[in-house]
Amino acid sequence: MSNYFLGNGVVWVQSTEEGDTSLEVTVPVVLPAGVRTKELTVLVKERDVLCIKYKESTLVQWRLYSRVSEDVEWRAVNSNVVVDLVKAEAATWPCLLRSSWNVNYFLGNGVVWVQSTEEGDTSLEVTVPVVLPAGVRTKELTVLVKERDVLCIKYKESTLVQWRLYSRVSEDVEWRAENSNVVVDLVKAEAATWPCLLNLPMRPDDALLTTTAELDVLFAKEVRPLPPVKVAPAAVEAKADGIDEEDLDRMLEETVQEVQELNMYVKAELKGMEEEEAEMKAKLQELEESLTTVEDEEAKETTKKQILLVEKMLEIHNKTRELRSHECTVETFLQTQVLDLRKSRINVGELNENETEAFLNDEERAMSAHELFAVGVGALQEQQIEQALHFLRLAAVHHRHSQSISILFRIYSELGSARGAYILLQRAKENDDLLDVTSNLQVAEMFDRGARHFPPIFGAAVYFYQRAARCGSVHAMIGLAQLFLRGSTTATTLNEEEREANIDKKKYHAWLEQAIGRGSGAALFIKGCMHLRGEHGCEKSYRVAKDYLERSGKCQPEIIKRSAGVNAALEKLRIEEDAASGNTTELGSPMSPPTPPTSPSGGLTTAPQRSAPKVDVAARLAALDNQSPLSPVEGAARKPAKKATGGSHAAASARSRAFWERATVTGTAVYVVYTLAFPLRVMFLPQFYTAIQWFLDLFGFGGSSSGLDARGLMM
Repeated sequence: MSNYFLGNGVVWVQSTEEGDTSLEVTVPVVLPAGVRTKELTVLVKERDVLCIKYKESTLVQWRLYSRVSEDVEWRAVNSNVVVDLVKAEAATWPCLLRSSWNVNYFLGNGVVWVQSTEEGDTSLEVTVPVVLPAGVRTKELTVLVKERDVLCIKYKESTLVQWRLYSRVSEDVEWRAENSNVVVDLVKAEAATWPCLLNLPMRPDDALLTTTAELDVLFAKEVRPLPPVKVAPAAVEAKADGIDEEDLDRMLEETVQEVQELNMYVKAELKGMEEEEAEMKAKLQELEESLTTVEDEEAKETTKKQILLVEKMLEIHNKTRELRSHECTVETFLQTQVLDLRKSRINVGELNENETEAFLNDEERAMSAHELFAVGVGALQEQQIEQALHFLRLAAVHHRHSQSISILFRIYSELGSARGAYILLQRAKENDDLLDVTSNLQVAEMFDRGARHFPPIFGAAVYFYQRAARCGSVHAMIGLAQLFLRGSTTATTLNEEEREANIDKKKYHAWLEQAIGRGSGAALFIKGCMHLRGEHGCEKSYRVAKDYLERSGKCQPEIIKRSAGVNAALEKLRIEEDAASGNTTELGSPMSPPTPPTSPSGGLTTAPQRSAPKVDVAARLAALDNQSPLSPVEGAARKPAKKATGGSHAAASARSRAFWERATVTGTAVYVVYTLAFPLRVMFLPQFYTAIQWFLDLFGFGGSSSGLDARGLMM
């Protein structure tokens, strides 16, 4: 987890006098032209979170050292915001902010990162806008990499940026100052494409996370309980002796009403369980009868083992049936799923509750998880399935190796066995100390789209996506955003009313902002498409959409390449906006190609949202880390200082393009005419030389009068 520091220009003052609880915080602010400091909003949330906002954009969100009064007074002094607070207690604070867990540390709007998707290319470029106090030059900064994955930008003893990168990089850093930006050139340790820039887990108590109680409500609504298990007839008769006829009639009516209220999915599940129970009982009776007739000892042992398996399956079936008769919660749902998988494993002869795999020799025991995985994958490529399963199972069972578990699940699924699903689910539901992102994400995706042993359950998808998102997985955050947008899983049994009840647009935007704050190219692309179409509460804007899509294309170029039609839609929107504003000037291509990591990023052109002009906070590295994760309208990128305004840039671009178009057309036409006129040139060549000779003689340059011949003229 990266630390979150105050900028150089921030000053806070507290009194040491007895009983004095006053606290003053001064934050430098750099505002664009036309925006006044008085347009800002300053407030305190949760008694210890100081926020400075401009419209819907959160510029500062600090978790203070201790609680303060929610009554805030503030004033604008020159280019500073001075906030007067009152501490809840008179004790002297040792610092202004609490630990890094208390505030998420996101990338700012102006941060652009570029990676290459070419095979073997490990280059990475990160552009960070910097706002420094007067008299401080960008060249005075220090840029370094600590612990192979922590990028730091410092000014003397003050740390301005400290980001935990997605993966390891080389400690050899090259950087340069371009205008007001710091451009850092890094080399990734591996050539794999990064899905985001930051490795930033969430706080366990983040308000965005759905609580267990809320998940229990989701499960109770979607997974309806089955009717209670039927009581044996003898028990019913014994109980009926003490009940009069009116009570019996009432109970009968309640039972009939309960059956009528069962929806089609509950009826189907109940029918399936009853048929399965009948089949197992019939099979058990058949085996017991055959045991009395079999004389061969070996056949008897086989029959006894089969009877044991069927009895165990019937026992688990009864436990599952009992659990399903109660209201579904997170806990009971997971128990039911595990029991169902155990029953499927027993059906293929696996009685042990946990998967086991023994080492064959000391050499295998000494191998690491990665080595076992590599050997298993190599055997799989050579079609040696048994050997591949052995080594992958060793890595999965003894080392909890997530990649091995994922491959085992795919192999066993193709073989029609539940053993892979059992290993995967057991790994995904392990406690928080051993939480695995890959397993939770894979299980969440299967509950989302529906698969064998993983029915499409909205609450289950939210539960496992959240577990992966808490570890900082941007894929899980985007999955959660899509869930709350649809109000259901991809394949769902919910009706329209139930889906509408689950839709939460605020959470949709908030989860997208969580992913965007970590530099996810996919989330930037989704946000850009929303502004392109004007969907889900986002302003339909060409410039905002173009900015998001350009940033997405720079960090993950393959997204733009796979999305045919985006450029055309962007150009169509530009034409519509020009027509609405009466401006018919043609611009260049709406989407410039991604800048390779080896080239400077000075050519990036961005624009702020029209409804929310950006505000830069001085000495806090342009407020890069102070976005609110819950704001759905944040994200418009900062325009570099050296760039012209939107109107002048558009006019200059149009004039330049028109000039070069005319020059190209004219040159092409002249060349075509020159080429097609070749026969005419041959015919008129003698006349041309005759005319030239006459012209020279006319001015006294030709013939003997000048003492020169044609040969002398050429000399």
